[in-house]
Amino acid sequence: MPFEIGATVSGTVIEVTAQGLLVSLPNGQTGLVPVGASLTPEAMQARFSPGRETSFRVMAMTEGQPLTLELPATEKEAETPFDQEFHRLNHALTNRSVGSRYEPRSASSVEQDLEAWVGQAGQGLARLRKHRGERLSEEFYDDNE
Repeated sequence: MPFEIGATVSGTVIEVTAQGLLVSLPNGQTGLVPVGASLTPEAMQARFSPGRETSFRVMAMTEGQPLTLELPATEKEAETPFDQEFHRLNHALTNRSVGSRYEPRSASSVEQDLEAWVGQAGQGLARLRKHRGERLSEEFYDDNE
């Protein structure tokens, strides 16, 4: 069963180490919940024991290494679609092939984008100038105060 970044999977804790929780996943795969600022080795040992089945979220996949996992957020910390997209893009960038090259957009499209932006800025400036007289003639303060 192929896993996806952000997917929640069920696994069994194999071992609590100084690096984190080693987890057995379906289809014989393994995962690692790394030690972090919020999850120290002491907290992991107090909270988890070998044989305990728990849900985990897949954070990263690297060929030939255990899946990087994290404990799922609680209900009030539920991950937003933005967070899910961030994790997906972060994974894509982390595992990007070194041989592939970034191909910038052509210079003509950059020039077209700049021309469009200058046009929009010009229209906004024209609107500001048109209504300037009205704004200056308005009375902001009441003389009775």
